[in-house]
Amino acid sequence: MIKVGSALLLCLALVGAGGAPTGGPEAACDKVLPAGQEAAIDEYLGDHTAGKDAGAFANPLDQALAVLAARAWPTPEPAALAEGAVAAMGEEFRRQGGPDISAEDRREWVATVARTRRFESVFEALQKLERRPLARPPLTQAALKGMLAKSGWNQAMLLGEQEKAAFKQLLAAREKPAEEQGRLGLRLDRWPRVEALPQSPAADAGIKTGDVVVKVNGRDVQAADAREAMGLLAGPAGKAVTLTVRRGDAQIEVRLQRAGAGALAVRSNLLDRDILYIQIPTLEGRGIGEKVARLLREEGGAKAAAILLDLRDDPGGRPEEADAVAGLFLDAKLLHLQAFRSGKRIGFRSPPGGIATPVVVLMNRSTGSAAEMLAMALKDNGRATLVGETSAGALFGKDLAELKEGYVILFRSEPTVLSPSGRDYAGRGIPPDIQCADKRQAGRDAVLETAKRFIDDHVRSRR
Repeated sequence: MIKVGSALLLCLALVGAGGAPTGGPEAACDKVLPAGQEAAIDEYLGDHTAGKDAGAFANPLDQALAVLAARAWPTPEPAALAEGAVAAMGEEFRRQGGPDISAEDRREWVATVARTRRFESVFEALQKLERRPLARPPLTQAALKGMLAKSGWNQAMLLGEQEKAAFKQLLAAREKPAEEQGRLGLRLDRWPRVEALPQSPAADAGIKTGDVVVKVNGRDVQAADAREAMGLLAGPAGKAVTLTVRRGDAQIEVRLQRAGAGALAVRSNLLDRDILYIQIPTLEGRGIGEKVARLLREEGGAKAAAILLDLRDDPGGRPEEADAVAGLFLDAKLLHLQAFRSGKRIGFRSPPGGIATPVVVLMNRSTGSAAEMLAMALKDNGRATLVGETSAGALFGKDLAELKEGYVILFRSEPTVLSPSGRDYAGRGIPPDIQCADKRQAGRDAVLETAKRFIDDHVRSRR
C-alpha cells in the first residue's frame, strides 16, 4: 500500500518558509536510502492496525472515529470529527422528516462523543425525537461523510462497491508486484495471425503484423483457438516467452519479455527532428522506468536538443517507478523526502550517471501523486522546466479502512512527500515555471506549443 501526511514539528524547525532545511536537506534526514527501496518506509509508519478489530466497536461510526484519530494525518481532533458527524446526522435526520436539532443539543452530543468515543448516545437521542423506528443506515452513511470531511483531506471518501473493489485490487497489486500480469502488445483478433502494437514488447522483439504464431514456448498452437492462446501467452510482467512465428516461407523464433500495462502505455516520438517526446500516462505497474530508459537509448535521448516528458492526466502510481524515471536525468541527487508523524524524515537518492539533456515537463491539474514526485525531483534539482498548470497536490499517503457493516473509507495518512530541498507542496500542488492552460482542441495543444517555443528560445539558442 502506498502511504505517501503534513510537515512535522521537526520538519518545520528545520525548513525555512518555502526554503531548504538548515544545514542542507541530507543533514536533516534520519536516513537516506537509494531509489528502489521505497517499500522500506513501512517500518517508519505509525500504528496502522488501529481500529481494525471491528468486533471491539458497537457501530461503524465508533470504529471510524478510532481509525481516523490514530491513522489520519495531520492528526484530527476527535471533537472536530464528532462535530462533522453530528452535523451531517442532523441534516439527514431532518431530510427524513425529523425535527430540527437545536445548537445546544448538537454541542452536547459532540462533547459526549469526544469524551466517550461512542455514538450510541446520539442514535438514542435521535430515536427519542422520532415516533417511528430510526433508519440508521442513512444516518450512518451521512455521519461517515461528515466525519471524513473533517479528517484533513477534502477528497477523503466513503467508497462504493466498485470503487472498493478497484482500490483493493490496486493495493494487492502494489503489495505483490511480482504477481502483476504482463502484456506482449499482440492483438489476436485474427489468431493465429497477429498484429504487433507500436512500441510494445512484441514490436520491439521483431514481431511484425501478419506473422502467424505456430508455437508458444515450444508448444504447437496451430490447433488452438484465441482463448487458449491468451492463456498460453499470459504470465507475470518481466517474464519472458518464446514465440515461433511463420513469416512467408520462413519460421522465426522470437523471445519477448512481458511488460506491465503501465509500461506498455508509455509512448515516444520525435518532434521537429531533435525533440524527444515521451508520454507517461500512468506510473502504476512494473517496468515503466525501464521502458523510458530504453526509449532514451534507442531514440538518442542523450543527443536530443531537449526531452519533453508529458505527465498530463497522469494520476501517479508507484513511487519507485517515479524515482526510476527521475534518476535517468539526475546524477546521485536527492529525489524526495518522506516526513512521518513521528518526526522522522527519510530521503531517497538517485543512482549516478543520469543524462544531461535539457528536460521540459508538461503537467496539468490532473498530474498527481507519483507523477508529481517525478516533476518535483527534476524541478528541485534544476533539471527540468515545468510547463502547464499547477499539479494536484496529492503528495501524501492514502490509507484504506474497512469498517463494520461493509463500509470502506479512504483518507489521508502519513507520510507527506517533500521536495529534495524540503518544500511541502501537499494540498496546494506544484506550480509550473511557465503557466499555461491545458487546452487541447482542433488539433492544437497549447501546453505542448508553449513548451516547444521555450525550447526554441532558451535551449536551442544555447547549443
